[in-house]
Amino acid sequence: MSGRIFLGLDVGPDELRAVALQRTVKKQSVLIGTRRVPLEEGVLRIGLREPNVLRPERFVEAVRRILNPLVGNEDRLAVTLGAGTGLVIPAEMESTFKNKSEGENLLRWQLKNQLPVDPAEMRVDIQVLEKADAGRSLVLAGAMVSAVLEQYEALFIEAGFNPVNIDFHLLSLLNFYRPRFDFGNDFILMMIESREIGLLYFQGGIPRFFRARQMKPNSGRLVQELHRSLVTCHDEFPGSARVGAFLHGSDPRTETLRVSVSEIFGREVILLKPHQEMTPGLELEDYHSLAAAIGAAEGLMWSGR
Repeated sequence: MSGRIFLGLDVGPDELRAVALQRTVKKQSVLIGTRRVPLEEGVLRIGLREPNVLRPERFVEAVRRILNPLVGNEDRLAVTLGAGTGLVIPAEMESTFKNKSEGENLLRWQLKNQLPVDPAEMRVDIQVLEKADAGRSLVLAGAMVSAVLEQYEALFIEAGFNPVNIDFHLLSLLNFYRPRFDFGNDFILMMIESREIGLLYFQGGIPRFFRARQMKPNSGRLVQELHRSLVTCHDEFPGSARVGAFLHGSDPRTETLRVSVSEIFGREVILLKPHQEMTPGLELEDYHSLAAAIGAAEGLMWSGR
């Protein structure tokens, strides 16, 4: 195995989840450590507009407590945040741009009606998915209010870590599952967790629709909220009603919820069940709850950063 350690941290409203991976000579990942640390009530309040950490000293202490036993000599960190911290927007850009920075500036103003604050107060990152005709580009944009993102970055640095990559929970789950399952080019990935639901639709191998929502703990409205997202996706992309649908869930009621979602979808929804051999070293009951942290760490591993 490669001696380098790759750290993934999943930040939830009431718990931190972390993994440490190493790369094998066959270019696979293997878990060498996992940890979970609860957050005290009042430490974190997830939101789009204002800095999320209300008790910075307690948050830094929790980050050190969860990561220090895993790190070795490594300080690079891949972080995944919940839906309520930012926005993910598949978008079409009609203007040409010379480089990524210019494209991000153009998109910031193009999306001004979808952003929660003045565009100048947002940090936007784009991934170019496809260049179409007449200079058009399909991109996937991630956006966070600068003050929210900068607080997280500063607190990770204060804790002694370099946040090389910060992403969102549903995208980190996709990063975990996609190398392990054959979704095909057209599919819907859905997520139901105790505090978050999400839906991601791929058409021709390209993400075209994204929606994730922060929910109250163990809300009885998880399926109803997911149904709203499905209806909106079907309205915008009628073909999405005919593709394969997959469900990730860490909620104990996931199988019951899968049946409910299948009834809404009109056909069988496949419940994603990672197998132990896919990620050696992890206890079976922890797969679903740690999948996003693993996906974040593997994204860092394969990025070459």
